Amino acid sequence: MTKQHTRERHPVVESFLYEVTSYIRAREWHRDIRDELSDHLEDSADEAQSNDSSLSRDEAYRLAVAQMGAASEVGKRFDRIHRPRTDWVLLGLLGLLLGASFLLMYSMDRTLMIRSSVYPFDLFEKKLVYSGVGLLLLLAIRLFDYRKLLAYSNWIYGFTLVMMLITLSTGRYVNGSRHDINLFGIQVDVLNISPYALIVSLCGVLILRASDTTWWKMWLIYVIPPLVFYAIEPYRPMLLFYFLAALVLFLVTYKSWVLRIGVPLLHLGALVVFAMNHHYWDMRIKSFFDPGSDPNGIGYMAIQTLKTLREAGWFGQGIGQSNMTVPNLYSDMMFTYIVFTFGWAGGVALVWVVAAFLLRIVQASSRVLDPYGKQLIIGLSVLLGMQFIWSIGMAVGLLPIISVQLPLVANGGSSQLTCLALLGLIMSIYRRKDMIRSHRQQSMHPARK
Repeated sequence: MTKQHTRERHPVVESFLYEVTSYIRAREWHRDIRDELSDHLEDSADEAQSNDSSLSRDEAYRLAVAQMGAASEVGKRFDRIHRPRTDWVLLGLLGLLLGASFLLMYSMDRTLMIRSSVYPFDLFEKKLVYSGVGLLLLLAIRLFDYRKLLAYSNWIYGFTLVMMLITLSTGRYVNGSRHDINLFGIQVDVLNISPYALIVSLCGVLILRASDTTWWKMWLIYVIPPLVFYAIEPYRPMLLFYFLAALVLFLVTYKSWVLRIGVPLLHLGALVVFAMNHHYWDMRIKSFFDPGSDPNGIGYMAIQTLKTLREAGWFGQGIGQSNMTVPNLYSDMMFTYIVFTFGWAGGVALVWVVAAFLLRIVQASSRVLDPYGKQLIIGLSVLLGMQFIWSIGMAVGLLPIISVQLPLVANGGSSQLTCLALLGLIMSIYRRKDMIRSHRQQSMHPARK
């Protein structure tokens, strides 16, 4: 255990410690490394004087410092241990997904099926612009110390609810629903972005309050209000995704087996009741189980999607070929367009990349010591993973068709920026995985005023 350093260090020791830490880029560790080395030097000086009583304290310190070796070498060793980390594999997989999205947007422009009436450029250029801005955002957030968010968890929660309320009251109608607002001339899809902010806040409050607040109080305060807001616009798929992400976080946080059975049943029951009492979800479920009952209505998209997939073949129809029978190919039904264009070979390849991408994020959570960072990765990866899984699953007839885009690949401005910002936060956590102490380490290094 580290000693409390209430007295000034010897000048020789202080100079050595200053030089050592000048080689260490992880500033978060400077104080702890100085304290550890100072304790070691104190012990070495004590041992030197016990072995040779003729040594003065000054000489004992100088001998202890000399035995440590060159400060530059010591500092470089610590820097290698505690240096910021970059997950190059995750970045490579992200590059593959973005590359696929550029190719798909180019192919869609070739078909001349759709041109944006809002932006003075086509889908490919729009994708390039938003991806470029999003990557800059990713790099900036990667350098940001995510732990600073913890203290503002309740503020993030409150602000997100206020923005949702404003959107539901005054937002622009799109497809019969209010879900975005105009901020400084930019249309922001608040209801699609909100689950990410809500999960960030939920991770923080679970870390801060779970030890002294019962699970049902947390559930009533931080899960029910957002669900009520989402239910006002019942077609929003983010209601389902936030519900599932919150469930996973509660199961990870509260270890009781009673809760591990009761909480899922509570969530499942609420979802069933909600689905049965809202026309949109009721229609989607009926079209999933029996699309032929209304082939020109609620079953049309499911029938046309499966027909397109059957006709795609192993290598597809090629870039620039038009398919007008399936609506929303550039957004909700993007995976259908991928199979139509590149065949099942291209679809399977994309599924493998997505699976590797999600697995890499999950693996990152197991390597992070900080509980808050681990919670963030788990919660955000559930949100992101559910969108990937549902978008692909509904395209091949395994899940009901709802309004959900294929993240990072489908057309969309707000969603692209949000996903890249989310990955920036995950990379910020991974970057500091060897720079931030676990609870066990924190107990060994008590906080000092």
